Amino acid sequence: MAGWASNNKYSLVGGMRTVAQMLSYEVPMVLSILGIVMLVGSMRMSTIVAAQEQVWFIFLQPIAFVVYVITATAEINRAPFDLVEGESELVAGPFTEYTGMRWALFFLAEYANLLAVSAIAATLFLGGWNGPWLPGWIWFFLKIGAMIFLFMWFRWTFPRLRIDQLMSFGWKILLPLALANVIITGIGMYIYEFFS
Repeated sequence: MAGWASNNKYSLVGGMRTVAQMLSYEVPMVLSILGIVMLVGSMRMSTIVAAQEQVWFIFLQPIAFVVYVITATAEINRAPFDLVEGESELVAGPFTEYTGMRWALFFLAEYANLLAVSAIAATLFLGGWNGPWLPGWIWFFLKIGAMIFLFMWFRWTFPRLRIDQLMSFGWKILLPLALANVIITGIGMYIYEFFS
């Protein structure tokens, strides 16, 4: 919408690239979360955290965690998936015509999204607020901080991909991995119920 609203053909191309990028990783992200929903039988966050009192889902769903982290990195437009503002190709993507406070609000929203996907990862995979000795809110913020550090570490480490590499990676690798995780989770649940 930002690229279209700025009435600039380069911003519009950058906005269309953003839409294509979002489609290629949103589907694997949802499928990675589906394995946890299958295990718990609920989408309620407090129920998901309560189900992790014995063992965190990062150990039961490692493929889902890897797929979630990769797709969340693309969701928040962090390197190596920061193709929205790929300066070497499209100036600043859909944000070309925005300056000052309007430009700052776009990037403030990206950092708010970084905080949100880190909180979701801490809740879904790292046991939420469960932890020994310290109060729950301290554990929750420590886990969010660890996830934010992980996303920043990716930015410091990996080079930027091209848009065709991202699309191929999303559709040819992440989607089959997420689907395989759902199938393996379903088979595992069936076997566990059959023998218990």
